[in-house]
Amino acid sequence: MTIHTVRLTPDNVSQYIGYEIIFKSRNNHIVTRIDSVSNGGKTIKIEHPDLQNNLQIVSRKIYVIQRKIINTFYSMAIHTVRLTPDNVSQYIGYEIIFKSRNNHIVTRIISVSNGGKTIKIEHPDLQNSLQIVSRKICLIL
Repeated sequence: MTIHTVRLTPDNVSQYIGYEIIFKSRNNHIVTRIDSVSNGGKTIKIEHPDLQNNLQIVSRKIYVIQRKIINTFYSMAIHTVRLTPDNVSQYIGYEIIFKSRNNHIVTRIISVSNGGKTIKIEHPDLQNSLQIVSRKICLIL
């Protein structure tokens, strides 16, 4: 499947305020919304405390996406498999998508602990762990 995106630049960023974007941070794909743009167009304000809610667009590859792409992520996910303490260990190494602080996070399951109730992931903002019983988490194939 091909997904068409637009790369953000200082020249085009002001026309995408309010749009969702996707970028990579600490080996995770982050999806969030552009809240505002700096006067020079080189920095955007987003909701992501790990990056102090600011993102320099000239030093990263940041792409504008449409809502339908998020829905595509979810449609690629296995909706019939809900992660539970009983089945989560068989999905170590799989990519998952979930929502945290109004952002969609895509990362990989590294390991399982606490009787299958907690998974280790690469996401410092969540202390690299996630309670699976309290969130909707989808697997991505």
